[in-house]
Amino acid sequence: MDGGTNGWIDTTIAQNGNKTYHITKSHDEQIIMEVTTDKQWWKQGTNWTRVQSNIGQSRFGSVEGPAVFKDHSNDNRWYLFVDDLPQPGYQPMISTDLDKGWDYLDSPDYFLTINTKHGGVISLTKKQYDSLRRADAVSLADSQPAAVKVPFGATEGTVAAALPATAKVNMAYNMGTSDLPVKWDISPVKTDKEGTYSITGTICSIGANKNQWMGKDGSTSYLAEDKQLYSSKELKVSVDVQVEAKPQEILPTRVTLDRSSVSLTVGKKLTLKAQVAPGNAADKTLAWKSSKASVATVSQNGTVTAKAAGTANITVSTVNGKTAVCKVTVKPKKIAVKSITLSQKKATLGVKEKLALKAAIKPSNATDRKVKWTTSKSSVATVTSKGVVTAKKKGTAKITATADGKKAVCTIIVKAAPKKISLNARKATVKRGKTYQIRVKLPKNTASYKVTYSTSNKKVATVSSAGKVKGLKKGTAMITVKTFNKKRATIKIMVK
Repeated sequence: MDGGTNGWIDTTIAQNGNKTYHITKSHDEQIIMEVTTDKQWWKQGTNWTRVQSNIGQSRFGSVEGPAVFKDHSNDNRWYLFVDDLPQPGYQPMISTDLDKGWDYLDSPDYFLTINTKHGGVISLTKKQYDSLRRADAVSLADSQPAAVKVPFGATEGTVAAALPATAKVNMAYNMGTSDLPVKWDISPVKTDKEGTYSITGTICSIGANKNQWMGKDGSTSYLAEDKQLYSSKELKVSVDVQVEAKPQEILPTRVTLDRSSVSLTVGKKLTLKAQVAPGNAADKTLAWKSSKASVATVSQNGTVTAKAAGTANITVSTVNGKTAVCKVTVKPKKIAVKSITLSQKKATLGVKEKLALKAAIKPSNATDRKVKWTTSKSSVATVTSKGVVTAKKKGTAKITATADGKKAVCTIIVKAAPKKISLNARKATVKRGKTYQIRVKLPKNTASYKVTYSTSNKKVATVSSAGKVKGLKKGTAMITVKTFNKKRATIKIMVK
């Protein structure tokens, strides 16, 4: 800064709108004031503009220690204290426009104790001033508070809540009395032992602030070793805390669980809830145990975890041996059905014909393999619980098999039962080792899902379930073909 070849001291900062002002003691120009609009005004290289120099010098001579503050009632009015050396100390100045600098303030209302200097001004409302005044205590107004009682085993929180929160004090300058908070030291109280304990509290007044120090060998020098701060003006209050006798212990008479048995799948968890009676039992601590941890484990909050298939008893015990038991049955982890297929997707039957459908479930180790069979039209076709379909009358019905939510369907077409059967020939010649296919013909609009083939001489010729004849050796064999309702036809097979 310019004008400070002999040094600078005692700087104070004021901000008004977007402007920042510094008011500083210069050994060359007494007190000066400069202004900047830089937002980061504290950085080196900030551009400051001089507003006023030699502030207060024309009247007071040598001045220093500027202290600035704003008027409560007028945002455009500011006050500045400058220290008139060596006495009387702070003298007032005023500004209604900081950009024009400071003028002397002459007012009969101004008073400040002589030699008040080099301080800061806290701008207070009346409410804030009264609050500080109430906290400026000089002595206790009441005698020691009445003793307080706490139950045996009380927590620190219970003890603290029982103590007086405030104490009545006399305010400085004969300003009356006020009630101030008390910070109690409850460390001497032993709630696990009956008796009376005297404790001390510090009243939260201005005087409780640490204003002195003492160092090694009682030294009060600023440079003393091991300095410890303390308050020379704090007020203390004491009270007796009476810890009551330990009440007679009430033991549990029983313990119950919210269930006596439960079924779980491997991997599942369940938290059992225990209740100790009576409700005012002194110690409700519980211990949990499993009779077979390989099947089910239990935590000390009653959470059961199913481990493997089987049964286990979970026992809960009170401190004095009262017990309750829950039987846990663990089932294997469910393996879901992924698919179900039927032996037939579609079949044509004659009236009164039966067809046994077979369901294939994957995976083979699925937990729920039970199949439920239903028909869409029982007047056309019924189905048993084992999948046996019976054709009732002409029409169409859908047979559905369901396992664990998965479904498969077979469409059943019912036609009239055949009254006769015919073949593609009455006789046929087959060379040894060769085959011949029998073809069945039924009357129009009739059906027989089941057609059986049999031979009269297996040494001469055999026949498959599909009607394919194979010649074995020279000779003759009769092949008989039957429908489900025993209508038959024959064909003579001659093997050469």
